[in-house]
Amino acid sequence: MTTRALDLITAQPWAVEPAALDTILQIAQRANDTPEAVAAKLGRPLENTRQVRQRDATAIIPVTGPIFRRGNLLTEISGATSVEVLATDLQTAADNPAIERIVLEIDSPGGQATGIAELAAQIRAIGQTKPVVAYVDGMAASAAYWLAAAATEIIADKTALLGSIGVIASYRPEKDAPIKIISSVSPLKQATPDTDSGRAELQRIVDDLAAIFVNDIAAYRGVSPEHVAQHFGRGGVLIAARAVDAGMANRLAGFETLFQSAGTAGYHPQRGPHMTYQADVNAALGLPAEASAEQATAAIQASSAKLTTATEDGKAAGAAAERERTALILEALTEHPHATETAHAAIAAGLSFDQAQAMIKAVPAPTPSANDANGTNGPSAFEQHMAAIGNPPISPDQDTRSDPDAEATALWDRIATRYAPAKH
Repeated sequence: MTTRALDLITAQPWAVEPAALDTILQIAQRANDTPEAVAAKLGRPLENTRQVRQRDATAIIPVTGPIFRRGNLLTEISGATSVEVLATDLQTAADNPAIERIVLEIDSPGGQATGIAELAAQIRAIGQTKPVVAYVDGMAASAAYWLAAAATEIIADKTALLGSIGVIASYRPEKDAPIKIISSVSPLKQATPDTDSGRAELQRIVDDLAAIFVNDIAAYRGVSPEHVAQHFGRGGVLIAARAVDAGMANRLAGFETLFQSAGTAGYHPQRGPHMTYQADVNAALGLPAEASAEQATAAIQASSAKLTTATEDGKAAGAAAERERTALILEALTEHPHATETAHAAIAAGLSFDQAQAMIKAVPAPTPSANDANGTNGPSAFEQHMAAIGNPPISPDQDTRSDPDAEATALWDRIATRYAPAKH
């Protein structure tokens, strides 16, 4: 019996508080304590004794303890909740003409993920004809919060804890396990986390279930999945007041305050105090106050799609503008090649073209070097000396230039005159 219970528990993912899952595992691992033996010791009946309490025109349905897919001996003796029994109780109350309102009295750490999405959808569907109020007294964690979120309104005791949005899976290595040969075309048929590929496969399954969880919560509470991921506890639980501030619950109140006004009068199936939150969401979306949650969800999804498109368009426009800005700044270097470092600094700092251009123009040109042998930065020393001397005068006298003897005589006279002995 113990081995079978452990196999069932470790073979599927759970939407439950980790501590609660540890408790369930410990109970399942107890040797020599079958559910029948425990029931006999406690003196509790083995038959399903879950009943819907009726108070005036309100049906009160408890959702307590761990949540299991199907009712069995373990759920009966441990005060747990069965999804199939809860679904039957809900539908019975919804079909009863004497019932005007349903209250889910929740104190649960969550439970199996299987069947929770379908049960939450049933709660939301019933809420379209009769208000379904989720009253949290103690805890509404994981799968229990999934169910609460689907209700028309969430009311919490001030000490209640809400959240733990996420999925967890456990693995129990087999001792002395037989050797298994798995077909080559099905390498993930029995994936286990003791291999990299097996762990990645199990992680994918848990993440996919968590995505369904988050998307459902977002739709039921009228917010985006991103808002749920960032502000609804990030896998942890929030005290009631913080949960209300985050949008996870509607208001704080004691259980008796649900019955202090005119009973269920004023809780109209389509419009009433319980619809305040939904009406606010509808108003923010530009929808009529009486619009259904499904219409609000469709509007949110459409808005999300528009936001995604606008974001992508914005990224493309920003990239184009950045390319244009960079090209203009680099083009300015054509007239100011000495300002290359300044231009690159302006690009890195994100300065506009006008700001970068002003900085580039402010960079002074380098002073030419007089000793530059290549003359690239100005005239060399030799060129400056030659420019200072100037060109010698050239006479247009044709007779002198055409008479070699005359030129020689004139040259001899100049030499003789210059070097003649001084007269005393």
